[in-house]
Amino acid sequence: VPALMISISGGLIVTRASSDERLGTDFGLQLFGNPQPLLLASGVLLVLSIFPGLPTIPFLALGTGLGAVSWNMRRKEAAAARAGEVAKPAVTTKENLEGLLRVEPLSIEMGLGVVKFVAGGQESPLIKRISAIRRQLAGELGFLLGPVRIVDNMSLKAHEYVILLKGAEVGRYELAAGCELAIPVGRVENPPEGKPTHDPAFGMTGWWVPTDAVAAVRRAGFTTVDPVSVIGTHLTEIIRRHAHELLSRQDSKKILDRLAVDHPKVVEDLVPKLLPLSAVQRVFQNLLRERVSIRDAVTILEALSEGAATTRNTILLTEFVRQAIRRIVVKPFLNPAGELSVYLLDASLEQTVESCVEHGENSSHLTLNPPALRDVLRRIGQKLGNPEAPVAVIASSASRYFFRQIVEPTMRNVFFLSHNEIPSEIKIHSLGVIQ
Repeated sequence: VPALMISISGGLIVTRASSDERLGTDFGLQLFGNPQPLLLASGVLLVLSIFPGLPTIPFLALGTGLGAVSWNMRRKEAAAARAGEVAKPAVTTKENLEGLLRVEPLSIEMGLGVVKFVAGGQESPLIKRISAIRRQLAGELGFLLGPVRIVDNMSLKAHEYVILLKGAEVGRYELAAGCELAIPVGRVENPPEGKPTHDPAFGMTGWWVPTDAVAAVRRAGFTTVDPVSVIGTHLTEIIRRHAHELLSRQDSKKILDRLAVDHPKVVEDLVPKLLPLSAVQRVFQNLLRERVSIRDAVTILEALSEGAATTRNTILLTEFVRQAIRRIVVKPFLNPAGELSVYLLDASLEQTVESCVEHGENSSHLTLNPPALRDVLRRIGQKLGNPEAPVAVIASSASRYFFRQIVEPTMRNVFFLSHNEIPSEIKIHSLGVIQ
């Protein structure tokens, strides 16, 4: 008995060493903290009460008492669990409401007639097409796009869809049920049957023709596009056009982290020693805005390291980078023979813009007054119109960026190259001079 008491006392001392509660409180918590041991003890005492030679009434009373305490504890735990289940819908509702505040970088809302294209989940034609688009554009743009969220919208027309960029509409189109989009190749007559429309991605004239007339329309010289391809092409063009807005700070950080694995010195020497991550992101965005891939990020960062020694102006740094990746810059404008067909700018027009450029420490801006701005836009528009295919114009490196800014809202297929961005081995073919 003395040894038993010493053992119990030692156990109490060790257990109490990590607690700030009173001894009675700790003893109660240890003894009645779990109903399972009490239930087991109750069963043992009740069994002992029926053994001959042992006091029946004390064992029976203790066993019954411990059983009652254990049952009461189980009942309270069950009630608490039910209360928790009742509280869960409220928590779920709160989570759902918080989900409404989340802004998706890119999403598509669909009318009920378009939802069928995603009805098969991951194996549906549109989902598979979007996955292919993400893979294609990752190699083309140089960064991985996030998932595209697709939801139905009862307020849309049955065969209408809307493409949203960060919650704002950037594209809307209505498909025709049971039809394919026919687009003329070259100069051909109108199809024998069909409803006039336009291609949502490039604005080209087209016709909705019934599915059973597709074969005849193709023989007449038209290219036909099914509705899933129409949505996919529209989405692809919108992503290309707004890639600079889709590139987040986190995406830029991922690019640097990926490069740091194989080229640690390139990243270490640039960020944050010479430039902050925000400046690198801005240069990436400037390149993407003019359809220049940032896939060769090593060359871009090396050029930034050289340029950052003299300036932190992100526009000037962008021009420095474009010259470093000149072959990537001019590649989209080369013809099959490898020649660069371009328009030239009149010296007076170039001087008008260049003289109104002001450079700051971190950025640059154009101070051209509205009448002069409209005049520049008119002179370019008279010569080029609004081309459906990309057109290149040569300008000085000091004015190139700002010419693009001027024409971008109305002539998005007109791009400007500087003389320093054209590789020496490229043969230039002049298409005319913009007076």
